[in-house]
Amino acid sequence: MKNLNMRTITALSAFAIFAGAMQPANAASRSSSDSVKPVAPTIVSVTQNAPSAKGTSAKTFANIVVTIGTPLPGTRTLVTIKGGRSCKIEAPAISCTISKIKVGKTLQITAKSKFAGSGYGPKSAKYPFTVSPTP
Repeated sequence: MKNLNMRTITALSAFAIFAGAMQPANAASRSSSDSVKPVAPTIVSVTQNAPSAKGTSAKTFANIVVTIGTPLPGTRTLVTIKGGRSCKIEAPAISCTISKIKVGKTLQITAKSKFAGSGYGPKSAKYPFTVSPTP
């Protein structure tokens, strides 16, 4: 009986040492780049170029240029419009072009940024924009 208790205690001690080594690291020991996410970028302006007709159906399309505030070094910003179109801005650039947007369409444009090795931070406020027949 005494021998069995000693084996049980030894086995539990060995398991506790092994299980203790397998615990995940706490937040303080992680690198700062893994947990730091940039703040939401601000959309400064949205402009469009002159619309052009495409194809035989005479639908008119325009390209829009989205400009954000000065990004932090090392950030990548994803600018999206509702419906799936997007473009990417890599610092130090401050603008990108989303092409072939139908004239007359009302867009909800948002932007979100990330550092290399981190996830995306919060989205910017929605920026409404209507593509007009004249720029």
